[in-house]
Amino acid sequence: MSKVSSRCARPRFQLTLIARSLVISIFAALVWTAPRAEAFDFQDGRLQIHGYFEETIRGLSEDFSLANNLDLAQWYSILSVETEYDFAPDGWGPFDVLSSYVRLEVRYDCVWTRACGIFPSANAFGDRVAHLPGFKTSGRRTGMYGTAFIGNQTLYSTLPAYAKQSETGRFTALRYEPVPDPRNTDPSHPDGINRSVLVNENPRSPARTDQIDGLVGLFAISGANGIFEANGDVSYNLSTDDTGNLVYSTVNDDPAYYYFKNQARCKFGSRNIPGGANGIASQVIGPIDPRCNIDPEGALNWRSNPFNSGDQIPIVVDATPEAGTGNYVLRNGNYELPGRPASELLISQAPQQGISRGVYYPSGSFTRFLQKGKDDQYDQNFTHDQYAWNHGGSQQDEQ
Repeated sequence: MSKVSSRCARPRFQLTLIARSLVISIFAALVWTAPRAEAFDFQDGRLQIHGYFEETIRGLSEDFSLANNLDLAQWYSILSVETEYDFAPDGWGPFDVLSSYVRLEVRYDCVWTRACGIFPSANAFGDRVAHLPGFKTSGRRTGMYGTAFIGNQTLYSTLPAYAKQSETGRFTALRYEPVPDPRNTDPSHPDGINRSVLVNENPRSPARTDQIDGLVGLFAISGANGIFEANGDVSYNLSTDDTGNLVYSTVNDDPAYYYFKNQARCKFGSRNIPGGANGIASQVIGPIDPRCNIDPEGALNWRSNPFNSGDQIPIVVDATPEAGTGNYVLRNGNYELPGRPASELLISQAPQQGISRGVYYPSGSFTRFLQKGKDDQYDQNFTHDQYAWNHGGSQQDEQ
């Protein structure tokens, strides 16, 4: 058993020479002693029932090396039953033979349910995916910001464990987390106001949306309250300022976490490939958890547009309560410019196909594509159980 750190604790087993020899011996014995399969006959052979039960187990390992971990990729349990019945064995009328044939096949893949509950460490598939094969977690940060090398990020913290965090580590191993910065304090945060800091995680854990290449930088930005919370479940806090006036402020108002709330729970892999940024690029794999439904059209059309003066922005609130009621007042969008136009529809209006709404801006080509009715059913969103029972896109007509 290999040793890993306490945060990455997941035992990985390697077959010794003795264990491999034992497995081969058992397999050979089963093949040698397996009896010949025969059908069940009833009613003097008029009814025959054939069938078989099959177990198919497959594993993946980089370069066929057990040192790089052997991950369970498939554990199919297949039951097939074939039934034949002769209605008229001696013929009937002009027919020499009148018979029927029915075939029933059921498949269940235990890889989606942690080897059917036998091996909890087989957790690379399904809604509870927690540990990915190495080839799905090799994507690395370049350490570049455009053409500038920014290298490592240093954290000034009272916690020794967070002294320095590498910014050039794996996408799946680092995540922006709220950590107090003792250089910036106020009476309500004497230990420091939280800021975004890259903190190490299990390098084989799936990457969430706030970790994948191309989006990770958006999630490091704090909201209007200036406190990084890594949370988009916005709420409003009523307090008293230094002069005794009641003021409102936002809580959990980080913009990217608010706008990508539905996508934030999705999980991905990240694969290292050659590229132009310091010789490195990453290939995003996923979403890999079935519960993350993919919306191919207008996934963000329900979030208010910050440039549209008719949309209220939930993550920006007026500090002064509303006169008479004392309720909070949300600010509207503003600052529309030619390079950043407001959406055509308000968030309060019903969505229309191919028309911008919220922060959804369909291109002209995509709008014409939709108007011609060329879009069809998107056979990608299936549940955990549908995958396990082999009810994917190719089996929809046979369910």
